Amino acid sequence: MNSVAFILPVLVAIAAANDINTICPSELMKKIDPYYLQIKNGSCFHFVLYKKKAYSDANDECRDDGGTLALAKTKELNDYLSDKVLNFYLKRDEVWIGLHDKRRENTFVWEDGEKMEWNNFDKGNGPGNNLAARAVEDCVALDVKNSKWHDFQCVRSPMSWISRSEPRKKYICQYTPSTQGTQEPSGEDQQGKDTDGTPDSQDGGDKDEDKKPQDQDEDDKGTQEPSGDDQPDDDKCPPFICDKDCKMDGYKMTDEGCLLCECNSKN
Repeated sequence: MNSVAFILPVLVAIAAANDINTICPSELMKKIDPYYLQIKNGSCFHFVLYKKKAYSDANDECRDDGGTLALAKTKELNDYLSDKVLNFYLKRDEVWIGLHDKRRENTFVWEDGEKMEWNNFDKGNGPGNNLAARAVEDCVALDVKNSKWHDFQCVRSPMSWISRSEPRKKYICQYTPSTQGTQEPSGEDQQGKDTDGTPDSQDGGDKDEDKKPQDQDEDDKGTQEPSGDDQPDDDKCPPFICDKDCKMDGYKMTDEGCLLCECNSKN
């Protein structure tokens, strides 16, 4: 029983490490401590809890490795991120997530371009913010103490002191591997099959593969160098030595095409 209790956590840790190595960007793995990486729903999350940046700078850093600020679109994921910051990393800071209304006031969109559907703003924040604050507070952070969203200024400005807003925060990056290239081929793409899965008229792709060496042999035959029998015999004519100057008349030739030291007659 004790051995099982010891081995199970080890196996879980090994599996988690394999997931991190597979899902998280390789360039990111070279730069940071894997301690700050977590896997959830097939995505890699980098909990940047050791430095603070303005919203755009934080998002740019996420994009450098192919991600964005975390897309906490569901309660499940939002609570997971909040719990990790608070109970695993033991931090109580607000963290940037990838939500803002910078382009159009009060229309919140995620960094992947999707509009906000699930609303998790705390009272007096987001669409419920007062008009003065709403005009300058366009970027969203997750308050891990209650798992709610608050909007803040995206960058520092003179209003930061007045509103007591701190636009530099810790943040969470999200990296979701592309599924392109790993999907099962559609019926049209399956080699040797029609869309209904039955073999096509060409009897599959294997015979096409078998044809290739034959086709290559035929092509090779057309590109081979001529054999010695086919090459013209340049040595069948003796060296042409002549002391006559036939000028424009030219020299006579034998039936074999060899030059004679005789001038062509004009007559």
